[in-house]
Formats: sequence, C-alpha cells, structure tokens
Amino acid sequence: MSAMGTVVEGKPAVRPGFFGEHAQELDDVVSRYLPMFYKRAFHFLGNATDAEDAVQDALLSAYKHLGQVRGQAQLSTWLTTIVTNAARIQLRRRRGSYLSLDEQQGEDGLTLSERLPDSKPGQEEVCSAAELHDRLVNGAFISWADFDLWNAWLRVWGLGTLITEFRTMNALADYTKTHDDQYISGGTQNPAFSNFEDPDYAAFFAAATELIEAFEAQKLSAPETSKHIFDLANRYPFPVVIRRDAMTRAGWIKEGDHLTERDVDYARRGFRWALTDPRTRDLFGSSATFFRWCAHRPDPHLL
Repeated sequence: MSAMGTVVEGKPAVRPGFFGEHAQELDDVVSRYLPMFYKRAFHFLGNATDAEDAVQDALLSAYKHLGQVRGQAQLSTWLTTIVTNAARIQLRRRRGSYLSLDEQQGEDGLTLSERLPDSKPGQEEVCSAAELHDRLVNGAFISWADFDLWNAWLRVWGLGTLITEFRTMNALADYTKTHDDQYISGGTQNPAFSNFEDPDYAAFFAAATELIEAFEAQKLSAPETSKHIFDLANRYPFPVVIRRDAMTRAGWIKEGDHLTERDVDYARRGFRWALTDPRTRDLFGSSATFFRWCAHRPDPHLL
C-alpha cells in the first residue's frame, strides 16, 4: 500500500487515475516527509492524536486540490503549508471555532486549500509574513537531512535575527533621545520579516531559499548547497550596526563601562566573522561567546 493510502485508510476511496501523474509525485513526497509533517503538527498541538488528525486532514485536502501545484520541487512546501493550516484549525476546534480546509471562504467561493500558494514566491512577488515564515521553517526542516546543511541554514536565520535586533536597538535608542515616532517605524521597504531588517536581507533570503529547495528537489547535493549558502553569506554586504549608546540602553554594557569606538568596531568585525564562519555554531549565547567572536575564535568544542 502507498504511503498516502496508509494515511487515508478507512476514508472514502478516490477514483483511480483521477489525479493523473501528480498522484505518484505526491505519494513520493508523503513517503519522504510524513515524519516531518507529524512533527510540524505536533509542534503546534502538543498532542499526538490531534497531530495525526491534522496531518490526515491535510493530506486528504491535498489530494483534493492536487492540481494547484506544478512540479515536485514545490510539493513539500505546499504540503507543509497545508499541514500548518490544518494544525491551526485543530487549535480553533479546541476553542469551539470550527473551520474546514474545504469550506468556501469569501465571495469568490474559494476554499482555504485553494488559497494556499501553488509555487514558491519570487523575489519580486509580494508575500505575506506567514508564507515567508513557512518557507523559513520549511528550510530548517529540509536542512536537518545534513548537519553541515543545517549549519549553513542557521546563517540564514541568524543574519535575519541579529541584524534586525541591532537595527531595532539603535531605533529604540534614537526614540528614547528624541521621542520622534519616525525611529520606531522601521523603514525597510518590502522586507521579508521585519521593517527593521537589513534592506538587502529579503534578496539574500530568497536566494538561500532557492538553494535549499534545489537540494530538496535533488538538484544539488548537501555539500554543494552548504557551500553556496555560505558563499552567499560571505558576499552579502550586511552592516553590523552596533552602537555604544544602543548597547547601553539595551543593557548589553553598563553606563560607566569604558568602550571606545575602536572597541565597537572590533565587535562589529567579530559579529560579521561569526555569522559567516562555519566553525561558530553557538550563534546566540553569553558574554563569553561575544568576546570569543570578537577574537575570531571558533566554538571550544570545534577546536
């Protein structure tokens, strides 16, 4: 019995040949990613039974709406999105608010499944935060296939998170001084995740996502994908916008601590090195980690 047949056993049979060539592609993807789908649902629900129900609902809905996707490279991303929505619907059921994946929503009569993205968004497409978040998480799930690949994908997450944090710290420091609302509006145009992220991060994220999905589609090996992502990070001219006043306001340093601009620049170079070097995997840690980065020293367990 196929992986999909195992999942939907006991449900109404589907007419043979109805889905054409995509049915085998879907079955192949389900066979490969079914444990990941259960983990994804369990992450939201924290209950094995509910997670199983959510995955079953999602896969049944996927079969009904298989014509939305084009090519196996996008199937796992599409299915992960459906599983995520099915898990969220389970949460609504717990609260007494029921919503079906196949219930028509809005004047156009489309179902929730039909509204899901049918392909990966390009750099010039306007994507919702939820869609981009799903691609980020899906990239993490894909990267678990190989440790070096996971280490490379960690840079994608780290560059988005840390640089945004630094820019937010600076904005809050400026707002504290001036109480001018312009500083807390962010200002980044067409961001991937935050109005405070680096203006070039969305393009970097899109390029890295294309690489991880190429690995998923077996167009690149894990070593090739890891190398390409690290090469992207090294070519990405992200500024480490650390400022002394912002670090003081955030409590990173004390008001009376002696910290020259030269020291701050030293820290900037350390952060850039750590975010692009595969020998630093403890990306977020203590002050000891901070000083180790500044000295360009790898993680102790990697020495």
